Amino acid sequence: MEFRLLGPLEVRANNLPLPVGGPRQRAVLSALLLHVDQVVSVEYLIDQVWNGKPPATARTQIAICIATFRKMLRNAGSGVDTVVTTGPGYMFRGGRHLIDTIEFARRLREAEDLERGEAMAQAAGVYSDALALWRGPALDDIPTHFAEIEAMRLEEQRLLAAERHAELRLLLGQHREVLGDLLAMLNANPLRDQLRRNLMLAQYLLGRRAEALKTFREGNELSIKELGLELGEDLQQLHKAILSDDVTFTTDRRSAAGPTTPQPPRQPSQPPVPTADLPLAPAQLPSTIPGFTGRSDALRAMDRALLSGSKNDAAHVGFVVGSPGIGKTALAIDWSHRVAAHFPDGQLFVNLNEDGDQLRPADVLPRFLSALHVPPEQMPHSVRELAALYRSILNDRRVLVVLDDATNISQVEPMVPGNGLSCVLVTVHAGCSDLSGSHSALRLRLGPLESTESVALLRSVVGADRVDAHPDAARRVAELCCHMPLALHAVGARLVNNPHLPLHELARRLDSALHRLSELDYGMYSVRASLDLAVKELDSVVVLAYHRLAALGRGVFGTAAAARHLGVDMLTAESFLERLTDAHMLEVVGWDENGMRCRWNELCRLHAEEGASTNLDALPQVRAAWGFSSLPTAL
Repeated sequence: MEFRLLGPLEVRANNLPLPVGGPRQRAVLSALLLHVDQVVSVEYLIDQVWNGKPPATARTQIAICIATFRKMLRNAGSGVDTVVTTGPGYMFRGGRHLIDTIEFARRLREAEDLERGEAMAQAAGVYSDALALWRGPALDDIPTHFAEIEAMRLEEQRLLAAERHAELRLLLGQHREVLGDLLAMLNANPLRDQLRRNLMLAQYLLGRRAEALKTFREGNELSIKELGLELGEDLQQLHKAILSDDVTFTTDRRSAAGPTTPQPPRQPSQPPVPTADLPLAPAQLPSTIPGFTGRSDALRAMDRALLSGSKNDAAHVGFVVGSPGIGKTALAIDWSHRVAAHFPDGQLFVNLNEDGDQLRPADVLPRFLSALHVPPEQMPHSVRELAALYRSILNDRRVLVVLDDATNISQVEPMVPGNGLSCVLVTVHAGCSDLSGSHSALRLRLGPLESTESVALLRSVVGADRVDAHPDAARRVAELCCHMPLALHAVGARLVNNPHLPLHELARRLDSALHRLSELDYGMYSVRASLDLAVKELDSVVVLAYHRLAALGRGVFGTAAAARHLGVDMLTAESFLERLTDAHMLEVVGWDENGMRCRWNELCRLHAEEGASTNLDALPQVRAAWGFSSLPTAL
């Protein structure tokens, strides 16, 4: 069967179209097809199909849509295992079906491989085949927010492929044949510099010098009118080369033209002479974290707060906070990949706590400016000048900046753009208090996953068959991991590397409070190490309070109980609790006449309990540093 999204949604069996149903059915099927071989939760489908405003019958309507698909597929001879119920939702199994979005991506990779092998004619043919899959604007008949975002991403891929296809055709001497296509594409996308460059080259190579100069002049006037800027340096150089009839056209990854030393004639069988690449938009996002699931409310909040910027807005900055191992980085990376098409001028990423060393703006800004193609010799020396140049470059661009694991606001402020075209997403180091300050367009505090989401994460890491065979044990493992993604990844890795370890045996081991943190320390995943790093950021006296408060146990406790246990007055106890909740080591569950009421995440409590025997020799120095004249020995 064929499933087509590159245009209006279409399903075909044996080359005959099948009825898909109304807007709701089409939206649900599109969401599944955009996540082939991945679990799509019912909550996500409800949220996306009704754009965040579902009716009370939404779950029933989703189930009816799925039943309708299955009937349609069964009648077409597809079998019963194409759309399967799994974990918290459903999964569309791609199998032998042709899905045009996947086929389009496959052909682009094939074309790029052919280019690297210098088979330019074959590469051009594969690009042509890839572009022929398009029947109109992607997802054109799906009126949902998720379809709009995905359509933007796919359209950007189509335009990049069309630009590269045109460049190869120019290289192959098809100047006349490509001219009409370039005119049509530029007319539809008049602010794309690469299309304008290719059209100017085609016109010049056909002997239409005056038309090439006119194309530049019209583009420059439009750029000034729409953006307040003249065309970029590459087009300026090509314009000068055309004026002086001194154009050499060679190509590597992108076409290059300008005043250069004339190249000697080459035989047609010779590969093109390589030249420097033209600037590409930075794409620094790491790969999406395996097993990411859930967080539909958080993703929707991020869309609302961070995707609506304009040049007249203040900079949009989102802060993601939460306890160690709760999945802040995974959420930031997953959302960033989902919305990358909204930021066509690039995505910048840095871990501000790289290898345990806190990076300063003086370390990060040169990296970002280099990614934005500022030559080393033009790099300023002071942070103030670096930040000014960075903001100037981003002034008319839509760039997403992801700052992972920030520990203080001074790390963030120099990377905030001067207006709302670009946006900054910051994950806050778990041992630090909120950094949002006056910048915040969004402050998002992550909590544990839902139980079904935790099991879905385990299924994605360990395998559906193994988890589904023992659902009660899987739920118990997720519960003992406190539904923390880092802990779930640790047990998932342990299970993958120990294929004969039963889930119920792992649950038995985790049930031992004495050994639980050790069981959640496996390979690159370590709950203990993550909590150690968070505690390291706290003041010494707060660390002592952290360890002692573990003795209050699993239940809810208040300021009065903390004061009695620590042997301090109420204000001092509340100060300790505030610092621990700011650092996301404790959770505030309410207030009463005696002050805050808190409870532990059980993994944090076990970690605090492990350190309860901390050496108390430093207490006099701690007392003096905090100005407490009589810090009780209970601490």
